Amino acid sequence: MPQVATTVTPCVKVEELRVIEISFYDQEYYAGKHLIATITHDDDLTQPWVVMVNDAEVHRAATPMLCHRYICWQL
Repeated sequence: MPQVATTVTPCVKVEELRVIEISFYDQEYYAGKHLIATITHDDDLTQPWVVMVNDAEVHRAATPMLCHRYICWQL
């Protein structure tokens, strides 16, 4: 059976995320020039890392890397 090479082109333009680390506990995520999310630290014992969008909490996680993954996948 012959194999045919195909290329897949994305139907949506994907923008690069730029992360600015304010401090160890605060990070800002930008798409282009627009602030899309922030990661902050709360004093909760089980899930202290919080993803904020438009000053509203949208996600909590145990590590900042899990918050980063949430932002990359969801936003």
